[in-house]
Amino acid sequence: AYLDDDDDEDDDSSDDDDSDKSTDGPNDPLIKRCAYVNEIVANLEGVLEKFKRKAQAALKL
Repeated sequence: AYLDDDDDEDDDSSDDDDSDKSTDGPNDPLIKRCAYVNEIVANLEGVLEKFKRKAQAALKL
């Protein structure tokens, strides 16, 4: 029974590790990663806007 509990703890520990990562020090890299992704999305949106303007300008020619 103890080994089964231990296995459950191992299963939970992976979840706990995830929750630890989201609440402890590794949370900061997660926030940085999210900020990085948001920055990429913003850059892509900017590129898309430039592309739209160029496409509209090309259509007007």
